[in-house]
Formats: sequence, C-alpha cells, structure tokens
Amino acid sequence: MKSHPPLKSARRTGLIALCLFTLTALLPGLAAASYLAESDNPALFKLQAQLHEINQDYTDGPYRQASLINLNQAVNRWYLLALTDRQGRQSVYNLITLDDRLVLDLDNRAAEVLITGERDEQDYDCPIDSGIVQARQQADKRSTGYLPVCNGQLLLTIKQNGFQPAIEKGAELIRWFAGDVGEGFINTVKEHFFQDRYTIADDTEQTTPSRQQQEQSGPERARIRAGQEGHSLSTRELQLVLAEDSPSLLAGQWYPLKHFDGVYASLMLPGLVPQEIEKSHRDRVKPLDGVERNALVYSLAVDLDQYSLGWGHGTDHPGVGWSERAIRIKKDNPHGPDGFDRLDPLIPMGQVPPYEWARTIGTFSAGFQLRHSAFRYGKMSTFNKAHHYGFMEKGVLLSSPTENLVTLIMYQDGTVDMKVWEKGDEEKLPRIRHLRQNGVPLIHPDETGQGIPGVWVKHWGAGNWSGSADKKLRTPRGAACLLEQGDKRYLVYSYFSGATPSAMARTFQAYGCKVAIHLDLNSPGQAYASLFRPTEGGKAIDMELLVRNMNQYMGDYGKNPRYLLKPDYKDFFYIFKKD
Repeated sequence: MKSHPPLKSARRTGLIALCLFTLTALLPGLAAASYLAESDNPALFKLQAQLHEINQDYTDGPYRQASLINLNQAVNRWYLLALTDRQGRQSVYNLITLDDRLVLDLDNRAAEVLITGERDEQDYDCPIDSGIVQARQQADKRSTGYLPVCNGQLLLTIKQNGFQPAIEKGAELIRWFAGDVGEGFINTVKEHFFQDRYTIADDTEQTTPSRQQQEQSGPERARIRAGQEGHSLSTRELQLVLAEDSPSLLAGQWYPLKHFDGVYASLMLPGLVPQEIEKSHRDRVKPLDGVERNALVYSLAVDLDQYSLGWGHGTDHPGVGWSERAIRIKKDNPHGPDGFDRLDPLIPMGQVPPYEWARTIGTFSAGFQLRHSAFRYGKMSTFNKAHHYGFMEKGVLLSSPTENLVTLIMYQDGTVDMKVWEKGDEEKLPRIRHLRQNGVPLIHPDETGQGIPGVWVKHWGAGNWSGSADKKLRTPRGAACLLEQGDKRYLVYSYFSGATPSAMARTFQAYGCKVAIHLDLNSPGQAYASLFRPTEGGKAIDMELLVRNMNQYMGDYGKNPRYLLKPDYKDFFYIFKKD
C-alpha cells in the first residue's frame, strides 16, 4: 500500500458533536475553521454522537478551506465535504463510501481527498475540483440519486424529486395547498370512494390438505379456528412464485418460494383466527366486522439467519420537524423535537444504495410521513413531545427514537430486532446502522414472552392509526412482525387488503408473532412489497410482487422494482443476503 507524506490536517474528534463547537470557540486561530462550528443547522450535527471532522486550509488553488466530516465513524458510510472558495462561497457535497473499510482524509498540500483501502488498488488521491465538483456540475440532467466519483470509490448523492405514483402525488398536492383542510378532504375521499376498493375477499372452500401441503418447511403454521384447518385460499392475486405451483394454499401455512431460498409465502383470513384468540384481550381489541374477517392477508417471511434489512429515507418523506399533530404539548423550540426542521445539508438518496444491489432481493414500504408521525389525541399526545417517530439511516440519526414506540432495529453486524423502545435503549445507538419507529405496537410480548395486542389497538385517535374522516379504520395496511420459533427467527411482512388494527393484531397473534409494527396504509402502493432477481446474463430484472395490484406502483412504469434503481419520495426497507 502506498504511503502519503505526513498530514497536518486539524482534527476535531468527540463522542458528542457539541465538543466540536466548544473546542473551536476556546482555541481560536490554532486550526483551520470548523464547518460544524459555523453550520446553519447545528442541532442536526449535535444529534450525531460519533462525528469526526477534518479541516484543512489551502494557500493555492480554487479553495481556501475544506472540511471532511464522517457522520458516523463506526458505520463509515456517509460523509460531508464542505468547501469554501476564494470568494468565500460555500458548497457542501454528500459522499457515500462504496466500501465501509475505506479511510478518507484530506491532503495538507493540495485540495484532494485521500482514499486508503485494504487493497493497494483502492488507494487513490481524488482531486476535489476535477474529481468531485466538476463531476457534479456535469451531472445535472441525471435522473439517478447518485454519481460515482473518485475512481468509483465514492458515490456523490444528487438531490432528486423522488418517484411518486399519480394517486399518491395527487394526495400530496391537496395536502400542500390546503393543510389540515386538505387532509380532511383526502380522508373523506378515502372513506366514500376508496374504502374496500382494494379488499380481496376469500372465494375458496374447505378442502382436505394433501400430505405435501402439511409437510412444508419454514415457519410453523398459524393457529386456525377449530373445524377450519382444511380451509384453503386462492393464489390468484399472489404474485410470488412458489416452489410448487398451486391454485390454493392452506390458510396460515408457509410455503417456500422457488427463486429465493429461505423466503416463504402465506395466505390468511382474520376470520380464521381461533376463538380462544378472539376471546382474549377484548379490552384492547374490537370485534371484527364481516368485511375484514373475509379480507385476504398476504405475507412473506424471510429467514434472519440468511437475510438482513436496511432502511432508507425517501427524497421527501418522512422528513423532520414538528408534526402538525403535536398540539397538546408545550414546544421548547420552534423547529422540531430535536431542534431542527430540515435535513440540509444532508441529501437522502431515496433508493437502495448501489453497493447493496448485488445482494438485495426485495423492498417494501416503510412508515408514515412527518405530518402523521406524532400523536394528536390520547395520553401519548401529552408527553415525550407527543411521541414523534424516530429513524436512523447509515448510522446517521435523523430523528431521535422515542420511548414507548415500537422500533425496527438493524444492527451493524446484520442482526435484525424489533422491540418497544424504552429508557436505556439509547446506549445501543452506537451499534445500530438503521432504525425506524412507526407508532405504538400492534403486538408486544407479555411477561412470558408471548405476543399480545397493544393497549391502543382499538383506539383510533389514541393509537394514531389513521383512517377515514369519521374514524373508520378499515383500509389496506402494511405491517411487519418478528416471529421467533425455537432457535429460528423470521421477519414477516404482511399486506392486509382491507383491515383495521384489530384484525392485524388478531392475525399476528395467530401466526405467533412476538412483536409487530404497523407500517404504511391506504393503497397497495403505500403498502408495496416485491422480490426481484437478475435474469440470466444480468440484462433485466425479474420481479415478483406480493400482490398483483401493486404493479401500478412500480418505478419506470413497471420495468423496475420500486425503491431499487429510481429515487422514491417515501421511505422504504430493503432485504439483502447476509455475507
């Protein structure tokens, strides 16, 4: 590996970003100026506990000062490069490392980013002006959210308008023009025009299961109402390709997929949940109506020994700042629960990062946008700053996680967990790569570890479940749960074609889930999920949707899976193979 002359870069290091500002203030003139100390969005950086900043002055060339900020040293993926030119104009560039083992530094002689890797061929001196700035200037017409720079070692993130299906874009325009009035109008439209539009009703009959159907691998079958064990459900709308094709599947049984080892599909009806489950926790769960009892639930399960998850912020959502629903608390600042209402200068990519493409097999929609991500009603609206939902991407904390909210956690070692966030969990943040909260739990473990319905499941306002203007909750909904059976762990994603939180909780109880999180809702696009793989030769992508009617919500008019190749306006999860 080649060596560089000793660097004279002025470094700022600390577990708490606030130390960066304090040190610069106490020692003026001893080092190059700190970008962090002069940032117009300081609260965003104070939230980051593992920052590392390098500052360097230059006497020659177009730039008089450069700052290189590693937003999380432990994760080592997301950097900012801040430049000040000879006229005092400042610009900031978002850089993503293609390999988290790369070491980035600033040269003290010329305006260059020094890249050092584990292999000699990874070592590269990247001229800032020609290798990054000019490359960005030549890429204004690109429709992608990134640009390879510095000999292909880094990705430069480009701000984009994310893909948005027409029906979702129309709703966003109404919200933007009319605020809460627009939100009420959208709810009215959902109630009168779209309720049950996407509901897929059961049209199959009781059958006798074959021996082969009863001996499938994967997760154990869901518990089924006595006398209905032979009930099978049509696969007509299921688009996942099963290892063995069949026109119907036993309700609640898991079936392996043909093209994805360790991934399984299942169909279920809330009306097939055992009576003993329906009779439990009636103080938390409402009785199910006839429509949702008969509305199909489509699920896929991934073996967490073989797969892990990632999460990405969309180009627009969820966003940061105060939610308009936080009206019952005294706000300690005008900007947001963490003290800021914008992500600048950060630019979320809005798509699966290219360094994960080779091992990514699927994506699914994540949670609520900012305006819905806090509590307007009930106990949760009165403390903890109305319980705004937290999220972290690539080790960068964008919104602080809040106690009492269910959290999907992705650790740096690939471990996936789901739990209700509690006091003391903040100590885990240095080990977390991604996390996403989205409200109170549908299911959480009791003192024995068994999953039971959350206390707010039947409460429209207090649970912040969203729905129609007159509190009707039945709509298409997406959700995920953690399923633990012996030493096996599965992450389950479920699309409920027409359900309330009560139907979701009962269904997850039947499957034996330990904890469950509600995700997005109101259409197959908002609750989208698909799997995909390259075709032979790698010239195209073969997609398998969870449900047929999700096809109108894919990017590039159905040519590519949503969230993969094209930036998207909303946040998402991606499923990838472990190394």
